[in-house]
Amino acid sequence: MIRTMLWCLVLLGVLRTTQGACGGQISTRTSTSFNSLDYPQPYGTNEDCMWTLSVFGSSVAIQLSFEEIDIDPYPSHSTTPGSCTRHYLEIYEGNPTSGTKLGTYCGNILPPIIIGNSNTMTVKFITTGASNSRYRGFLATFSSISLSSGPNSGCNNLRQLSTPSGSIASINYPDDYSSGTQCEWEITVAANKHVELNVLNFLVGGQTATCVNETKDYLSVYEGIGVNRKRLGVYCGWEPPTVRAYSNRMFVKFVSDDFVNAKGFCATYRSVDLPTTIPPAVRTTDPLGATGTVLPVGSSNRIHVTASVVVSSFLLVIANTFLITR
Repeated sequence: MIRTMLWCLVLLGVLRTTQGACGGQISTRTSTSFNSLDYPQPYGTNEDCMWTLSVFGSSVAIQLSFEEIDIDPYPSHSTTPGSCTRHYLEIYEGNPTSGTKLGTYCGNILPPIIIGNSNTMTVKFITTGASNSRYRGFLATFSSISLSSGPNSGCNNLRQLSTPSGSIASINYPDDYSSGTQCEWEITVAANKHVELNVLNFLVGGQTATCVNETKDYLSVYEGIGVNRKRLGVYCGWEPPTVRAYSNRMFVKFVSDDFVNAKGFCATYRSVDLPTTIPPAVRTTDPLGATGTVLPVGSSNRIHVTASVVVSSFLLVIANTFLITR
């Protein structure tokens, strides 16, 4: 009887005996968390820990997300994960022998949420090498999702996101993205919040690439989802944008053409409080007929305003002042 009860608790994801160990087998019908040994204290070294994750049910897959990652990023202390040789995480679809590697991560940049194509996944934490007295390891959660839920992003990565915070990345990141790719994410947070997207790494097209009107390789961000969404900006090049939607929904699209490929992007999003006042819509045409290109509401890079706008606006203020004084 006791053995049967313990097994039922394991199936329900209630009993957590191996999550804080150096590896083990963890199964759930809903979701559960696991972490590196001794977390949140610094992890030990010269270990090869492996967790075998599985979810129960038919037509389901594993979604893996990280709440914290803090792993020695040697040899690089840049913000770009993937060049890890001392201590690192490896994630596999299925098992490491026959499964596909889904990513290698170190540093402290949250990996993108990873959605597999089956009900099993393997996470390896390798700490061969120098001793550690600084880095905390990781805390992760995996859950069961329907294989048919949400629009397929085409990136083997994200679909619909409804958590208060998370991360997204281009296909193959941190390796170069594929040609002819279209990836889409829908982000929804609580109704009394709005979405902020912070792009951590951004190499889309060449350094001086142009992507006006959604051409070539680009990242496009919209406020809202569905047919009524409003475009906030189109981005390419090497300058990471930060974009804020003044609603609780955001649509993100990444597209690559059949020519030059690059590393792509990695971004985090979060739910933030609504502002006390929402900035007015930006006018792109001056009353006297001068025009300029301005930053879309919600984004934070590429501002270009023609001098004629400033001059004509100044003349208009002088004219109005003259009429009032008369």
